[in-house]
Amino acid sequence: MVVDPEKLPVNKDMNQELFSLPIMEIKKTIKSPLITEFVFEHLENGLAVTLGNTFKRLGNQVPGWAIFAVKISDKEKTIASEFGNEAILKGIKEIPSYLIFHLMKLVFQSPEKDFAQLGKVCTLQIDINNSQNKENYIVTGKDIKGDLKVINPETYLATVEEHSELKITLHCRYYWGFIKEADQKYLLSDKENVILLPSNYCPVKTISWRAEPAIIDLNKQEENLILTITTNGSVSAQDSLIMMTNFLEQSIINIRQLITSKPKKEQNREE
Repeated sequence: MVVDPEKLPVNKDMNQELFSLPIMEIKKTIKSPLITEFVFEHLENGLAVTLGNTFKRLGNQVPGWAIFAVKISDKEKTIASEFGNEAILKGIKEIPSYLIFHLMKLVFQSPEKDFAQLGKVCTLQIDINNSQNKENYIVTGKDIKGDLKVINPETYLATVEEHSELKITLHCRYYWGFIKEADQKYLLSDKENVILLPSNYCPVKTISWRAEPAIIDLNKQEENLILTITTNGSVSAQDSLIMMTNFLEQSIINIRQLITSKPKKEQNREE
């Protein structure tokens, strides 16, 4: 993939020499289903460090799905908290805090791109009726019903003992960043017996980078940027990188509009 700056629209009134950038190239290597390495070649000296730090900070801007609240019931009652003497699920091997810990490992993906809209809320269900069975039932991500796709359906969630039941309502949202449970209360109108949770919506787990010098000739040195992105599997590293560049591009456009527009103080003086 080659990006030629000569084909991009240029303001003719600007100094052309200021934007005389070399032709950049990119190489992509998929290290694993979750890890991809990008190599940006022929960068101006110092630009690799700038872009590396920028992408590392922008990783948190990539949106994803996460659980923000749960409602958990056994055969007899619905618990109002994951802690305390009343937070005991009859016939369930796990205590509620361990059960929630397992639930937070789940990774969700939209069934289609148009389904994911920032702030969208989706409700999933787990309904295990083991009342008639004489063996324990192992609950995994495969038992979740709803509109979202579970990327890791093999994830262990709980063990329901014989003659027992387990019902869980999962409230999920498509958002970005890390949000505390207290800041998500407004998302549900009915909060009775609902346990609010902190949510890490970002599907990008890690971003690492390094800059390597590239000697062109005795008078010129360029840089290469090696960028490694690890995701949770709900979004590809390439798509996450595109989202980061879109966010950066829109931010630069907004800044440019502010610079080129007349400040309010200047407008008032002219009036």
